[in-house]
Amino acid sequence: MGICFSGHSGSKLIEDTDGGADEYHARFSEDRVLGEGEFGVVTLVHDMRGGGERALNTIGATNESSMACKTLRKGVVFKDNTLYAPVKGEVLQREVNILRKLNGENYCLKMVAVYETSRLIYLVTEFCAGGETFQYISRQEEDLRTDDVSRIAFQLLSAVNHCEKHHVIHRDIKPENIMMVTPAPGSDLRLIDFGSGTDQVVEDVHTTFAGSAFYISPELFQRTYNEKTDVWSAGVCLYVIVAGYPANMLQRAFNMLQTNDRDLKKLPNMPDDMPDSYYDLLNELLVYRYKKRKYAGELLNQDFVQFHKNAFSVENILAEAANPGLVDGSKKSRTQSIAIRGSVGRHSLFLDYQKFERSLTTLLATLMTKKELEEFVSTAQESLKTEKNEEEESVVPPVTEHVEKKSLEIIKVSKMKEILRGKENNKQILEMIDKLPGVKMYDSFAYDTALLHYFVSADKGRRTQSGSNTARSMRLSGGSLRGSFRSASMRGSFRSKGRFSLKRSGSFSGRAGAKGPFATDNGSAGSNSRNGGKRSSVPAPVALRRAGSR
Repeated sequence: MGICFSGHSGSKLIEDTDGGADEYHARFSEDRVLGEGEFGVVTLVHDMRGGGERALNTIGATNESSMACKTLRKGVVFKDNTLYAPVKGEVLQREVNILRKLNGENYCLKMVAVYETSRLIYLVTEFCAGGETFQYISRQEEDLRTDDVSRIAFQLLSAVNHCEKHHVIHRDIKPENIMMVTPAPGSDLRLIDFGSGTDQVVEDVHTTFAGSAFYISPELFQRTYNEKTDVWSAGVCLYVIVAGYPANMLQRAFNMLQTNDRDLKKLPNMPDDMPDSYYDLLNELLVYRYKKRKYAGELLNQDFVQFHKNAFSVENILAEAANPGLVDGSKKSRTQSIAIRGSVGRHSLFLDYQKFERSLTTLLATLMTKKELEEFVSTAQESLKTEKNEEEESVVPPVTEHVEKKSLEIIKVSKMKEILRGKENNKQILEMIDKLPGVKMYDSFAYDTALLHYFVSADKGRRTQSGSNTARSMRLSGGSLRGSFRSASMRGSFRSKGRFSLKRSGSFSGRAGAKGPFATDNGSAGSNSRNGGKRSSVPAPVALRRAGSR
């Protein structure tokens, strides 16, 4: 797990805990490890107080006694030849306060208990066995239906409304922060990861920058926002859930979203048979001017949001059979239960691409010297300034100059390979890239150059985020309850044990298994013979960001 030195070690970080190590072990029996990161591990635990002997007899299985415990090390951590700054007490305390305030109600993650010793913090929450949204959908046997999306919309807006009532702004709502309680169809969701959130009450507007760029509202980019920024993010999530993450047209989708005058039906990969009530909801959620945007609570009775409650009622089924296209025999239905064709496949494709992107990052970070990597990143950034993407030219420019100049730190995979071909000594890297699974189908997909920033600056001191890096990515602080345990959204851990590999991390909220569909154990990278052993292993765990997250 690494070595913990003094720092915060010994000092108390959390107010009003449920006790120390003795109290924790008296209540919970530890099961398997769900994931591991630089600050600790996430373990499946069973509440013996609730399940008694039954919990002890079901090791390896999950039931109502199953919880997820994230064990955080206090103080400076030395692991994999890397020093990590201590977890930030004020960040931990704020997130604990938010979870306590929300109390696990209205589809927000429930925190069960907090324990603290002189060296460790145990954070216990409910266990979300269904995984993150992308995982959950990709594992379904049948495509999503409109009533599934309606149910997700209702529960997500209920969670946001609950936050609003308690003056909480999440600031990083995205599919990776929406988990499902069970793997079964129709599972309830939980809004998780409040590490970027705030419960501070301000007189006017908030100005702190946080979140992941693709899901961020226009006003948050301008650092002048209120609770309605979460409503915007929920709208982008509902687009991605239906259409899939548009990795092949990411900048185009981003430009369309960040534009006042646009037709949401023309967003990339949007199915052509979604009901009008769905687009009505999107238009309400994605109102560009936040002062004109509704609060989440005002949208809970919207037609599409309520549709799932009556989709399969006997009355509606009989009425539809007698009068096709009619509901209650009186008015035309604007929402019908239809399968969203290809939804499982679109999400599965994106998950596969994420594995490819991580493998690609591993190759570059391990087979290039620091100088070569710096040159590559510099060239890639120059291409971001000069490249005119054909997809962008058809999009109406954003309405404000600030947003107009905003672009995601992405280049196409094909452009990345073109840059690599410009150097003769990259031949080995190109050969290995060509051997990665699915490489031929990903040429038009967006590669996040921000993934390489960490490695470029890794040798300039301790591998922690400070100065401008902190301003660029508020979520990288190790104090978050999930901290470096992010995986699916391209925050993960590089680990090298014999072979170069990128293993999926767990999460505080209880991802099921550390070797799930996101795990890649790629032996193709081999040893770094080109560099004479200067970089003989993958750099230590690193918090990575989805396109443009800051």
